[in-house]
Amino acid sequence: MTQRALPTADPAPQGVDASGVHAFLDALEADPDIEPHGLTIVRHGRVVASGSWAPYTAARPHLLYSLSKSFTSTAAGLAEAEGLIDFDAPVLSYFPEIDADITDPRSRSMLVRHVASMASGHDHETVDEAFGADPAEPVRGFLLQPPQHDPGTLFTYNQPCTYTLGAIVQRVTGQTLVEYRGRGCSTRWASARRCGPATARDATSASPGCTPPPTR
Repeated sequence: MTQRALPTADPAPQGVDASGVHAFLDALEADPDIEPHGLTIVRHGRVVASGSWAPYTAARPHLLYSLSKSFTSTAAGLAEAEGLIDFDAPVLSYFPEIDADITDPRSRSMLVRHVASMASGHDHETVDEAFGADPAEPVRGFLLQPPQHDPGTLFTYNQPCTYTLGAIVQRVTGQTLVEYRGRGCSTRWASARRCGPATARDATSASPGCTPPPTR
């Protein structure tokens, strides 16, 4: 996938106070509970400040953890805009091959918007249960876990929700989540200069972060 570098600019012409940036950096470094790795500030589609704290560099891979949920939801939004996903459709409608296995009424009533908002109705994290129930098809394993509440009535941090949303995106697009998100970034988003968070680089360049895969 082709990455497009964001243009750079001096802070002042973009309405950014350089002294404020320096004060922010000083505050970061003075806080013993914060370990900054890198920072990129983008204003009006231009990088006005960027850098890394040693030993980290822009080229060093980072574990993104829950940031991947932002990329998954972005891809789902793109798919919905293209008419590929209906947020009010049952999750099971995208997985007809497991329909007969899912008998719990709450699991069957779960909508795409419920997994997109982590409102599946479960009152606890189900990642271990889902992957334990069916390591080969975690979506099935997830839907086999009966929710304790009606979907849409309770928010609970629950990673299989994001996994399921990513699986739906991949199914309706025929692409991996990374490929589809990258395509959206290199077409509509790049032209609008809204291509996602920039990877921290030196003060002269930055590349859009378009490739993180979903995490469990």
